[in-house]
Amino acid sequence: MAVFIESFAPPPRMVIFGAVDFTRALASIAKVLGYRVVVCDARAVFATRQRFPMADDVVNEWPNRYLEKIGDELGPRDAVCVLTHDSKFDVPAIVGSLATRVGYLGAMGSRKTHGRRTERLREAGVTDEQLTRIHAPIGLDIGARTPEETAVVHLRGDHRQSHRAGCAGLARRGRTHPLVNYGIEGRRAAVAAASSGLGLATATALAEEGVTVAICSRSRERIDAAATAIGPLAVPLVADVSTEAGAAGFVRDAREALGGVDILVHNGGGPTPGNFTSTPPEAYRAAIELSCLTGIAMCGEAVPAMREQQWGRVLAITSVGVRQPIAGLILSNVARSGLTAFLKTLAREVAGDGVTVNSLQPGFHDTPRIRQLYGGEMDPKDAGIPAGVLGRPEDFGRIAAFLCSAAASFVTGTADSGRRRRVHRRFLNQRVPSHDGS
Repeated sequence: MAVFIESFAPPPRMVIFGAVDFTRALASIAKVLGYRVVVCDARAVFATRQRFPMADDVVNEWPNRYLEKIGDELGPRDAVCVLTHDSKFDVPAIVGSLATRVGYLGAMGSRKTHGRRTERLREAGVTDEQLTRIHAPIGLDIGARTPEETAVVHLRGDHRQSHRAGCAGLARRGRTHPLVNYGIEGRRAAVAAASSGLGLATATALAEEGVTVAICSRSRERIDAAATAIGPLAVPLVADVSTEAGAAGFVRDAREALGGVDILVHNGGGPTPGNFTSTPPEAYRAAIELSCLTGIAMCGEAVPAMREQQWGRVLAITSVGVRQPIAGLILSNVARSGLTAFLKTLAREVAGDGVTVNSLQPGFHDTPRIRQLYGGEMDPKDAGIPAGVLGRPEDFGRIAAFLCSAAASFVTGTADSGRRRRVHRRFLNQRVPSHDGS
């Protein structure tokens, strides 16, 4: 007699804590390999279905509370990946996972970061025996850098460990290098006008690399909300960086709050749209202060100390209009071109002191400023964007973080973050109030 048995087991589950860039790549590949993927993050602004359409479920919840609900369902075939790089999320997620039967528990971060994390876990009552269940740094050591490369080594480690140990592991122990290390963990940054848009994306990316970021806005409510979204490495300050005095004051306040400024990111709202006919002479003076002199003032406060310590990064977020003037934005074209000339000159002067100076000159990204300028919506095809989509602020932020990294020590003078070939004429006849600079 022959007996045939067919098993219908549910797919293994992968719970990813942290709605970061690496999560998107890891979730996509995990789905291909048959996992049921859940992305969980308490920050509703980051954990959205739009950002993670590949996930089976996107949950806005604190890790410990979510694990209280589903912990009994996790077993040896399942995996928990902690990618938040933020202690107020990491520790509850790991402690909660250790109380389950989950087969694999991995946490992202460098050895230095995990060392500090281990101290906090011990303070939370985790025993040495329990600590051996944590795979950190997460991933196989093949020198991965991008989120996609990192996701591949995560899942490669997963299958190797699944077959050998019967559980859904994502990496081997004994790594000696972090998966991504920009060499700026522990640095201090001042990021102006960072309550939304590209400023917020830049501050977030720096914080994910372990940088403490002082961020500012004219609105206490908005900057506090941004700091909450970024995490404990964010220090919210109220400042008006639309004037020379306000810009210099922000850097001084950041230096006092952080004990120094290693990285300076100049950012701010752009001048009012207009053309030659509609723009009075006095408007140029105001625009030059807003988009040029404020940057010079910030550098005046930050760069001398950078030169003295023989390390520093200056990054200005300007506009692609400094390369090819944009019709209808004459004030921005003039003022930001002046700042770009200053930055290129400064870059040559301070290069020998270990200080790099770059500008990112973005084209169209999906930010409040772009939506304001073009009536709340824009068809990327009408705007002549070759890729057919608007840029994502978080992608811009990662490029900004790289230019602030130790790896970018030989990159100075200028940088470009995307262009568009033309702007459809229907976008050029609109006059709207200037962005509030926060």
